[in-house]
Amino acid sequence: MKQYLQIIQQVVSGFSEEELYLPISETSADSLDLVELRIILERHFNHEIKDEKWFEIANIGQALQYFHNNRGQELKEDSICYEVIHYEDEVEIRMPQMANSALSELWLLKYLGDTHWQLLSVGFGKKSSEFRDSSSDRVYATFLRICFETSPLNNFSENEFLKFESELEGFGKSSFLSKINGFSDKNNITAQIMTTFSVKGKNNNLVSSEGLGESRIVNYKEIPVFANEYRLLKKNLVEVHSSKGWNFEINHDSVYECEYKINPYSDINGVGLLYFASYPIISDFCLSGYQLKSVSSHTVFRDIFYFSNCQASETIIFRVVYYKEENGNFFTTTTLSRKSDNKLLSIIFAVKKLLDS
Repeated sequence: MKQYLQIIQQVVSGFSEEELYLPISETSADSLDLVELRIILERHFNHEIKDEKWFEIANIGQALQYFHNNRGQELKEDSICYEVIHYEDEVEIRMPQMANSALSELWLLKYLGDTHWQLLSVGFGKKSSEFRDSSSDRVYATFLRICFETSPLNNFSENEFLKFESELEGFGKSSFLSKINGFSDKNNITAQIMTTFSVKGKNNNLVSSEGLGESRIVNYKEIPVFANEYRLLKKNLVEVHSSKGWNFEINHDSVYECEYKINPYSDINGVGLLYFASYPIISDFCLSGYQLKSVSSHTVFRDIFYFSNCQASETIIFRVVYYKEENGNFFTTTTLSRKSDNKLLSIIFAVKKLLDS
């Protein structure tokens, strides 16, 4: 099967012949690599593999052998009607949705995350508490990336009505991407969210899941750019991150760092791990120790990459690796890491508008 090695290397640079028959978990391919690899193999061999067969495959060599043997064989059409999942909502901004005389970013993140869960529930026809895999293990939608652009948060006012229109598509059977647009007469919010399914592993950690089985959620024909950007950043293959016209440098040396002790009463989610919405709030709290003017500013852009998690007993190391002021905005690239092993938890890109600009 080494004649197909070049196909693998399109996705996983440096993938070696020796890795072909290693267990997938011991190779240099991660979960998103496998999603892209599956798409490329299906296209190259003109054969769509069924989920149950894909999840039986123990190594990349076995996958190549399967596609080689089934080249060009069509599968019977599925009776399920696949579609883009849609969801609409309207929210009145009341006092609980506000903070510091502005729309609360913590509330906004929670709302966006909840909307993504709602879309998944519609697509699978299940309540979130019913998300279980074939082994009856509880399955969770683990956040990999959240990116949103918004009118300055202090432009939103009490009793303003926001209408939200959302849609969801999948890639693979465990990864999903939603697009959420919110708008009023005066303000706009656009967001994208990417998740993958996970189950609880040892020590309360989340590990990749094979998913929930069939849904009516349509799949992208190829891996989305949004997902590929995540994969490249995770592999440390980019030096400048560009998104929605904003550019951020990614440095390896920090200009400021401090420790943050997790607050279990506000920072931890229902699974006992760091809450996805807490990552940027912790970053902002720590950033104020480096640049006090950050307290008197309001977010207009945020791009959060999630790489790992931690429990309430952990201490977080916060680092500022990029800071720039320009045209009344300041740009930051910050990171969160576990103190116990220096494992990178997240890279967070943000643009904030200064109040006096």
